[in-house]
Amino acid sequence: MTSNNNSNNDSVKFRVTLSIAATFILITALMLSWFYRPYVQSNNIHDFHFADNIMNLFFIPMITLFYRAFSSKYSYNKMLILMAFGFILVRFLFDWLWGVFPDIYEIAAIVLSVLFTFGIGKLFKIK
Repeated sequence: MTSNNNSNNDSVKFRVTLSIAATFILITALMLSWFYRPYVQSNNIHDFHFADNIMNLFFIPMITLFYRAFSSKYSYNKMLILMAFGFILVRFLFDWLWGVFPDIYEIAAIVLSVLFTFGIGKLFKIK
């Protein structure tokens, strides 16, 4: 990817905007993990596994936006695909090491996260 083809996606303003968006996603995920998850678990609320998968939902958009803000080695979509496969592989490896079957809700959260992140890229024309 050269800067001649994507000068808008390589500008400082664009990179700062991606960094701010990724930071906002990080803060949102941390706040939900610190406050929402303990509240749901202490009150035995069934929230369709959202509280258990907060980091799975927010990790891929955050890391993909941070990566694209600081590097243009890979395109946004290629980085997103690499992140998705890598994150699912890590889930399977950790679950295998613990001797448990991977939680289908975690895999579904990763897939939803990838679709959401792809939508962000299309909406803001990130290349």
